[in-house]
Amino acid sequence: MSLILKPKHIDISQLPLANLTQYLCVVLSKVLESYNVTPKIKWPNDVMINENKISGILAECIWNGKDFKGLVLGVGVNLNYEKEDFTNIDQKATSLNLETGQKINRDLVNEFFKSYDEFMQIGFPLIKKEYVKRFLYLNREICVNILNNRIYGKIIAINDDGTIDIVEKETLCVRRVNIGDLTCQTL
Repeated sequence: MSLILKPKHIDISQLPLANLTQYLCVVLSKVLESYNVTPKIKWPNDVMINENKISGILAECIWNGKDFKGLVLGVGVNLNYEKEDFTNIDQKATSLNLETGQKINRDLVNEFFKSYDEFMQIGFPLIKKEYVKRFLYLNREICVNILNNRIYGKIIAINDDGTIDIVEKETLCVRRVNIGDLTCQTL
């Protein structure tokens, strides 16, 4: 599903565009919970069930020269797949029908717009508590791959801007991370 968003604000520097995927993770998690599953969020923009990926979320800004025209927010949710459908992919995955035997409906769109305007005003702090509650890797040993550089350590915090703080394993220094591919590691 893709949503085309055209925020009404003139000053886009004040909008939490970078956190919209995190907002949608919380929204999708709430919808999935209504199907009696327990989703967890893999920072920054994946939703997992039993540590298997059920959804990925992406955002792309639309520009006309220097003029911001809008944003496309895309969410892929594995709905009606069988276990055999996942045999040829390189990561653990699941689908809603495998977990519940049910199908998702328009609840996702309705839930998205329920708090959208408020989120655009307040940003990540509006959803931080809900995001942290569902966060998969807090206080766990992880590896973050950033442009082919790997950071090993433990996530100790999710900040008000949606970034994470990691205590690096080698140096014990705290590093703030705003991008990267996160995996749980046995270190």
